[in-house]
Amino acid sequence: MLVLIIGDLHIPFKAHEISRLFREHLQPGKIHQILCTGNVSVKSELDYLRTICNEIVVVRGEFDEEGISNIEQTVLTIGGFRVGLISSYSVFPISDLSRLALKQRELDVDILIHGGTHQADACEYDGCFYLDPGSATGAFTSEDPNPTPSFILLNVQGTTAIAYIYTLAEGTIAVKKVKFSKEEE
Repeated sequence: MLVLIIGDLHIPFKAHEISRLFREHLQPGKIHQILCTGNVSVKSELDYLRTICNEIVVVRGEFDEEGISNIEQTVLTIGGFRVGLISSYSVFPISDLSRLALKQRELDVDILIHGGTHQADACEYDGCFYLDPGSATGAFTSEDPNPTPSFILLNVQGTTAIAYIYTLAEGTIAVKKVKFSKEEE
């Protein structure tokens, strides 16, 4: 199962659009589900994501207009994994792995997806896989005026998940692969 993990678009307030190069990789019919960490900002961008895949779960971002999402966190089952999707403002500071681990234990998940940093990351910590898709548009933050645009495609096969982190720098897409396997119980 191929899952698009995306977030922090901030269109039109902090960025104009998702890059054409990224849009070419996000074609309908290939992706089975979209998980969005919020800050889509406006409904028209949520509508665009639905053209890629109609099965979409979005958590509320601080800068989302009314009607985008009313949930701050959710837990789903994807393949052999329990997956938590949380709003960036539900953990502070969002980049603190020990704080994220507390949320992971609270939700009792194998994979925890969060946003807010605008920096893509995939790492294993204490038996859990943590994924941050970064900002699909490279929207600026107070800490970083020029983040690298990014998203994650997660390929889940049973109890193995492979995160493909797509980044865009100087007109070129780079892909980094990070593998996670759930320990047998």
